[in-house]
Formats: sequence, C-alpha cells, structure tokens
Amino acid sequence: MKKYTILVAALVLLFLAYKFLLNTDNEATSTANTSADATEGEHPRIVDGADFAISDYAGKVVILDFWASWCGPCKRQIPVLDRFYESLKSHDCLEVIAINLGESQNKVERFLARYPMPYDVMLDQSRALGNRFGIRAIPTLIVFDASGKIIDRMQGFNPNLDSHLRSLLRDLIPDCISS
Repeated sequence: MKKYTILVAALVLLFLAYKFLLNTDNEATSTANTSADATEGEHPRIVDGADFAISDYAGKVVILDFWASWCGPCKRQIPVLDRFYESLKSHDCLEVIAINLGESQNKVERFLARYPMPYDVMLDQSRALGNRFGIRAIPTLIVFDASGKIIDRMQGFNPNLDSHLRSLLRDLIPDCISS
C-alpha cells in the first residue's frame, strides 16, 4: 500500500510539473497585435487566432502547424515546412499558418527572431484553437483541402514531411505540385 501511495504522489507531482511548464509563459498580452507594428512585407505576421475561420481561406489548401517554442520536434519540423512553403508560395494555392500554443507574444517574437517563418503565425494563448482542433501533442499538422475539409492530420515530426505533403497534395493542386 505504501508503494502505491508513493507512486500516486509521484505521478501527481509529475503532472503538476508538466502543467506548470506549459503555463509558465501565459503572461503578457491579452490580444496580439497585427502587422501594423511590422515593417511592410515582413514575415511572419503575428495575429491573434481567436477569430480564425478556415472559410477565410476558401479556394486554397491550408496547412495549420500547431507548435511551441520549447518543443524540440517542432524546431526540427519548422525548416522542413518552411522549405516546402517557399517552393510553392509563388503559385498562390497554399497557405501555411503556424499556430503557437499557449505562449506569450513576447516569447514568440523572440523565438521568431531566431527561427523565422515565411508565413503567418497565430497566437493561441488560451489554447482555444488547439482544443477546437483536438490537438493533444505537438507538433501537429492539419491539412485542409480548398473546400475546408480536413484531408490529413500528422502528429509528431516526420523527416519525410516534404515528400508526404507533395504526394498528398499532388492531385488536389496539380498546378502547384509538379514533383
């Protein structure tokens, strides 16, 4: 019985430590500012994800990338997704939106200064978007077709992400995906 009590206490402490680490950066802004403070044409544009609607991107394939600055696999995935996006952005058939889960705008801006992303970044400080899309682990990518239907969901870092996305999207946006 004593071993069981110790095990339960250890699990509770681990859970509380995990929750503390996830919430250590929830200070700061109540609303993220938009690109008004950014240099014209500068990316990424940090926006508040509270009013996010996939219908705003009708006619385009959309990839949502849920991430956090402390996430090692997220850091490995960012350059792969960046190169994929950069290779296709001139076709104007695809939007990639990075959605930061639970961190302050200040922390995200510091991270982006070190790891810039060529697409918009949304803040989900309350994790409302993450909850809406059932995000349980990061990184998680959700791919929507041009009509707004989810066609793929990838959890965790995939070193073959580029080829997976090209294969997935080849039939959906053939004018954009040639190889």
